[in-house]
Amino acid sequence: FGGRGAIDAMNRMGLLMNHCISIPQSYTSYIAPVSSVRLHSEAKGQAYSQPSSAMDGPMGQPMGFLKAMETPYVVRSHAASQTHPEKPIFKFEHVAFGARDDGYRQQMGGGTAQFNKRNTIRFSPEETMAAFASGSGYGPRKEELPPDATLSQSPMNSFKLGTTIHGLLGSFEAILFDRVTISIAPSTFSEGMFSWFPLYFPIREPLYVPYNASIVASVWRRCDDETNRVWYEWGIDVATTKEQGKPEEQIISCSAIHNPGGRSYYVRL
Repeated sequence: FGGRGAIDAMNRMGLLMNHCISIPQSYTSYIAPVSSVRLHSEAKGQAYSQPSSAMDGPMGQPMGFLKAMETPYVVRSHAASQTHPEKPIFKFEHVAFGARDDGYRQQMGGGTAQFNKRNTIRFSPEETMAAFASGSGYGPRKEELPPDATLSQSPMNSFKLGTTIHGLLGSFEAILFDRVTISIAPSTFSEGMFSWFPLYFPIREPLYVPYNASIVASVWRRCDDETNRVWYEWGIDVATTKEQGKPEEQIISCSAIHNPGGRSYYVRL
């Protein structure tokens, strides 16, 4: 799940000249809902098994439930089901360097505030995939899907079953240079890739998604110049599908906004 913090920090320090070439040149972050009791329970388990600060060592105070469930985790997902095809949410490009150049500074706006991003992605019920088609969210998705690969076409559709969402999975696709790419997004997964893994964004309480309901995921990428911090905030809504002749869609249930202000998790630039 991409971000451009390290390269931009180097650029602001004047370490990169305007003739430098970045590898990677750009990357796109993807997001998808995930159903996994395993991932959710392991995230909750961090509340009492991990210290609140890495500097405290094993004798430090436990991080607690709130912090544990507002921290994204790099995971090698196994017992999980990505319920929908992943969708792009953010894109980052490294096209201009030379922090000491006045023209560049004008272009950058004088800080990292321009890298504050927000996007809301809708996952419709028609896109819901059966578990055998979507997999765990890590590894290539099947190129040739069987005719009942989507919930709307599945024989199970007659039972009008819903699903339970335990969070979001973040992945990325990067253009290293020219046409050379690497990807851990299931739809474009790089063959043999085993050095990058999805980022799991848990939600404090699982959300039940009824049959024919949509999932609306919102993710914010926040930057703070004063403290040189960057963090993510996220939340999920479950909404009815808008139908012709009926009122606007309604929110059935929703999660809290997780990690507001970077209170539980952030990284330094």
